[in-house]
Amino acid sequence: MRMTIRAKLMASFGVVLLLFGLCGYLSIGSLATTNAAMSGFVGGPFAQVQSGLAIRGNVTDMRRLLLRILMTTDETVIAASKANIAENWRAIDTSLTSLTGAMNEEQRSAWSDLPSLVEDYRRVVDLALNSLEVADMEVGNKAILAANAALSPILAELNVLRGDLRRAGSLENALGVDDAMTAMEASRRLAVEAVVLADDQQIRQSADGSKAASSEVDRRLDGLSAQLTGAPADVLARAKAGWDKAREEIARQAAIGVENTFATAQAMLENQVVPPANKLGDRLGQLNEELSLAAESDVKSAEARYEATRLTLIALIVGAVLIGAAAAIWMSLAISRGLTKSVKFAEAIGAGDLTQTAPVTSRDEIGDLLGAMNTMSARLREIVSDVTNSATQVAAGARQSAVTAEQLSQGATEQAASTEQIGQGANEQAATTQRLSSGASEQAAATEQASSAMEEMAANIRQNAENAGATAKIAAQASQNAQRSGEAVINSVEAMRTIADKICIVQEIARQTDLLALNAAIEAARAGAHGKGFAVVASEVRKLAERSQQAASEIGSLSTSTLSISEEAGRMLEQLVPDIQRTADLVAEISAACREQNVGADQINQAIQQLDQVTQQVTQSAAQIDQVAQQTSAAIQQLDQVTQQNASAANEMSATSEQLAAEARRLNDRVAYFRLSEAADQKPVLPPLAHSGSVAPSTPRPDVRTLQNRVDQFASTARPAPAPKAPASNSPRGGFDLDLNENDRQRGFERMSG
Repeated sequence: MRMTIRAKLMASFGVVLLLFGLCGYLSIGSLATTNAAMSGFVGGPFAQVQSGLAIRGNVTDMRRLLLRILMTTDETVIAASKANIAENWRAIDTSLTSLTGAMNEEQRSAWSDLPSLVEDYRRVVDLALNSLEVADMEVGNKAILAANAALSPILAELNVLRGDLRRAGSLENALGVDDAMTAMEASRRLAVEAVVLADDQQIRQSADGSKAASSEVDRRLDGLSAQLTGAPADVLARAKAGWDKAREEIARQAAIGVENTFATAQAMLENQVVPPANKLGDRLGQLNEELSLAAESDVKSAEARYEATRLTLIALIVGAVLIGAAAAIWMSLAISRGLTKSVKFAEAIGAGDLTQTAPVTSRDEIGDLLGAMNTMSARLREIVSDVTNSATQVAAGARQSAVTAEQLSQGATEQAASTEQIGQGANEQAATTQRLSSGASEQAAATEQASSAMEEMAANIRQNAENAGATAKIAAQASQNAQRSGEAVINSVEAMRTIADKICIVQEIARQTDLLALNAAIEAARAGAHGKGFAVVASEVRKLAERSQQAASEIGSLSTSTLSISEEAGRMLEQLVPDIQRTADLVAEISAACREQNVGADQINQAIQQLDQVTQQVTQSAAQIDQVAQQTSAAIQQLDQVTQQNASAANEMSATSEQLAAEARRLNDRVAYFRLSEAADQKPVLPPLAHSGSVAPSTPRPDVRTLQNRVDQFASTARPAPAPKAPASNSPRGGFDLDLNENDRQRGFERMSG
């Protein structure tokens, strides 16, 4: 069975790739299982735990919000807390829906009490909110303020009445008023205690005491009404009317205390809200513990799957590595042994031993290579035999070609001698013409140099003129700028003088202000104590006037100094302007002189250009004469070259014949390197090449055309009929293509020499 190297490699790598593909399949399957388990965990226990924790957090947050509502009286905070409680209920409903949705049927049955627990907690929270709406932590303070507001005016009137009665000598009635006031304060105090206290029994006692004290006040006031007359009776009547209103307010506060809404709401939070919340939280904690146990079970199951997959992958990878190593060793040994045989066989062929053959033992590409090398060795033996026979025929043709080339060379030498004499005369005429042309060229070059120098000088003059013009413009601009600067300095001097005048006015105003302040101080001193404030103001105004006068003096001195400096700058600018104008005039004169020089340089340059044109015409005439002489010399040289080429061709033909014979001997020696058989190993003996000196000296020397005709006749009579072509073989043959693309004349020469 034939099994190629490609099949072996494909089989080996196929097994290894199959094992690694199986590893990848198992890995992907394990990852898919792990991903499914993780997705189930995230969508099941994890989601349930998150929902349970969210519900517990919302329950705790609502307890905190209820306590905040109880402990505050700010309506904004209460409204925000109620809104947060409603938001927490919506979050609890969402989390409860997510929790029950993530459960299976068994879990829903086991935890079916969660919705009822949530509803129980919702019910007690709603009741607590209703209780908190009427509970007020500031009810005690409000009661104190309300009782004081209602009772304080009455106590004030009774206090005045008591004083009047004491002064009038009615001590008994004064004591009655005092007892009524004491009973009023006791009623108020007991009503406030009923509001402030938290114990229901104490609250009831305080409320009853407040009611009894109010009755005592009524009794005292009724007794005083019967005894007092006149103005005290009127005061007592007003106090009694006020007491009727105050008694109602005190009774209302006592009733609020009896209701005890704050303590009731606080007790409801502790006794009715906290237990359902704790029960719901404990139930959710049990759910979280159960879910934690389930999560631990899932983790252990995932670890077991990971361990099994890891061991399977390790076994497959080790097997793939071992199979790959065994296949690599097997393939390397098979290929190495076959290549070793091929290398030894190729070395034998390289050493010239074509008698050996390589044994073919394998049926793969190595066996095909050894078979192809055996075929190559056989074809090389055939080629070497053919080359040996062709070398013998080439040597014979080279000898005949050398004789013909010698005769052709002698005729070409005689013709070359005649051509050289004619060429010498033409060369002398060409040399004379060349000297004339060279002189004209030198004159033209000198003229061109002078022209270029004048052009450069003209360019420099133009540049100087342009620079002078630019300088004149700059000088004119500088003169204008200096004039404008002088005008600006004059304006500055006038402005400084104006400022100095204004400063003098300011100094005068400051002096007059100082006098006015002095007069004001004198008038204030005359006014005495009533003019002290005005004296202080006048003193400050005087100080400000003195400071203003001092600052005006300093500014005046600075203005005077600046004015002198500005006048000096104006004088210097006036002296500078004539100098700048003089500079501008000189630059204008320089620019005009440069323009005149530029015109003169242009005239000189035109004269040089006319001389250059005349010189160029002379040079062109000499060049035409030189061209005619060169054409004559070229024609003679061409004739000489043709003659020399004929002689050279004859010499080359002779040398080629000698080289051809030498190559034939060399080819025979190289072919002898190969060992074919005992009969083929014998060298063929090549006859020596005939020397050119064998030609008889008495033979007349024909000219070149005669020699060419003789060669053509000899080639046409000696050329044999063309041999029939061998039939083309369908199968390609080994060896080298020795066809050198020869023409018909060369093919005839080879056949003639054969």
